[in-house]
Amino acid sequence: MIPVIPQSPTAQAAAHLAAEAAPAFLLNHSYRTYLFGRCIVATPEVDEEAAFVAAMIHDLGLTDTYDGESEFARIGADLACRFLEARGWDTEKRADGIQTGSTWSRRRSCGTRTSSPRGCRCTGWSRREPP
Repeated sequence: MIPVIPQSPTAQAAAHLAAEAAPAFLLNHSYRTYLFGRCIVATPEVDEEAAFVAAMIHDLGLTDTYDGESEFARIGADLACRFLEARGWDTEKRADGIQTGSTWSRRRSCGTRTSSPRGCRCTGWSRREPP
């Protein structure tokens, strides 16, 4: 199977967010993360849109735009959580698809377990909110 980049509005917005913040080498790494991951896990059960969004955002904590006090992986997870919630995603229901392409593999959703009704509690931002 040759993977295809998802073309949904959310996927395009994630690619745009990454392109604005990341240098070329990191942006290319994010695309490779998705494409290689889909080649390795070539099952139809994968939420391709969630995996793509996670791959595009997962390392943005390494950029000047989003760096902060937390480790970069936590910043990326929090950024992805807010990015998706701002687009109406139920991050708890789609967490398995998101885990496929991000550092959330040891977490249930956006990095912090919580009993909140939304199922996701994100930590603060360093420099700016996602669009």
